[in-house]
Amino acid sequence: MKQVKYPSIFESAESSPINQFIRTTALAHKKEDYLVWKKMVKNVVESFNKYAGFIYPPFKEGFQNLGLDNLSIPDLKTVNKKLAPIGWQAFYVTGFVPAGIYALMLANQIFPVSAALRPLKHFDYSAAPDLAHDLLGHLPMLFVKEFRELLKNWAVKAAQCKITFLDEETYRLTAALIKEKEQDNPDYRKINILTQNLNKVYDQLNDNPSELSILAKFYGWSFEFGVIKNDKTPNIFGAAIVSSLKETENICLGKAKITEFDDYTLKTGVNYTNLQEKVFYVTNFEIYNHFLKKIKITTNE
Repeated sequence: MKQVKYPSIFESAESSPINQFIRTTALAHKKEDYLVWKKMVKNVVESFNKYAGFIYPPFKEGFQNLGLDNLSIPDLKTVNKKLAPIGWQAFYVTGFVPAGIYALMLANQIFPVSAALRPLKHFDYSAAPDLAHDLLGHLPMLFVKEFRELLKNWAVKAAQCKITFLDEETYRLTAALIKEKEQDNPDYRKINILTQNLNKVYDQLNDNPSELSILAKFYGWSFEFGVIKNDKTPNIFGAAIVSSLKETENICLGKAKITEFDDYTLKTGVNYTNLQEKVFYVTNFEIYNHFLKKIKITTNE
């Protein structure tokens, strides 16, 4: 098998653009943060009990391996000791990380974890990247070999593909939209304008998809809203599902249609602002790899 080369964040570290996003510690926790974290953990544990047959067993095992059922907000130093045997680590990041840098970190087996925790007023849905979503939703699956290999394969491909103007506009508008939504007094006129402009970019990408936009759809329907059918029963493991009790209930109670992951999936946009009306399932991780290999990219080299 040909060795795939990809950029390393450890090359020319001083000038690395990643430095502007990485921080050594989480943001100082407020009293409200501890309440939000406890509530998030209790929701996940409740879903384990209430929807036991629908939770992908290795996800639950990874959750317990990381000690996330503890109601105290974990420190990444402790988390990284538990990730060390599988060769991964987590770094705190600030803000909305561009897709290229996000992929570059994953390609180097580093999972970016938001240093910020959602405020209580945004408990059910956080527009901004969130510590709880990353820790509770994403990290448990790293203990599944097939999952972390798939994640790295995706990241290597995403880190190498060319970034188009529309990709850059997607990041710029999304970052601006998140920033405005998170304001204490958001300007809804500005939010409306940003949303309209972002939808126009999405429309253009639907008509003429960039490589990165296709990879983003793959990421959404696998790592965020991933479902594996086990003996005809859907087992959820995607971070956006398992970290949200409402999303979990939406799928486990049959409110969302569950259809097979196919070529159409990679033409379907992911709306992170609403409960999903449809999700896509596979029967094993090799199916994900099959569709990932079909995504052709033009490298930056």
